[in-house]
Amino acid sequence: MSALFHGGAPPDEQVLWEGRPTWQSILRHVFHVRALVLYFIAIVIWQIVDALSAGEPGNNLMASTAGFAGLALGCLAILSLMAWLIWRTTTYLITDRRVVLRFGIALPATLDVPLNLVQNASVKMHSDGTGDISIELPKDQRIAPLLLWPHLKPWQLTKPEPMLRGISEPEKVAELFATALSAHGRLNDSPAVDGDRS
Repeated sequence: MSALFHGGAPPDEQVLWEGRPTWQSILRHVFHVRALVLYFIAIVIWQIVDALSAGEPGNNLMASTAGFAGLALGCLAILSLMAWLIWRTTTYLITDRRVVLRFGIALPATLDVPLNLVQNASVKMHSDGTGDISIELPKDQRIAPLLLWPHLKPWQLTKPEPMLRGISEPEKVAELFATALSAHGRLNDSPAVDGDRS
C-alpha cells in the first residue's frame, strides 16, 4: 500500500506508479504566472511613463507604483499558495486496472477511471521537465469540468478529459501507463507526445 494514497489500491491490484503534481508546474502552467508577471511589469512601466509625461511629482509616482507593486505581489502570493494547496491535496495513482485521481482543497473528491474505459492517452511535455498526461474517455462518460479543475485538459469543456498535471518524469510515467493500457488492449503504441516550450 502506498504512503501517499491513503486507502491505496485493492489488494489484488498492482500499483505501477503514484505521485503528485509539482506545485511549481501548477503555478507556471495552470496559473500562467510568467505571463502574469510580464503583465504586471508592463502596467508598472506604463504607469511610470504616463506619470512622467504628465509631469507628476516623484513622490506621488513612487507611492502609486509601490501600491500597485504590493497588490501584484499579493496576487502572486495567493496564486503560489493555491498551487501549493493543489500539490498538497492531490494524489495520482496508476495500477494495472485503473487510474485514480484524488484531489480537492475544500471538497475532497476521487475520480476512478478503469483502464478498459480509456479510449486514448497523450503526453504534453513542458520545458521545465514536467508534463501532463491526458486521458480520453468514451463520449457517454460525463464529467463535471468545474469539479475536475485543474486536473483536466484545457479547453475541453464539452468533452472533459481527466489529466495528470505537472508530474515529474512524464515520459517514464507515460510508458508505464501505455504498458498497462496495452495489457487491456486499449493502446497499441505509447501515448502520443506533444512538446511545449512554455
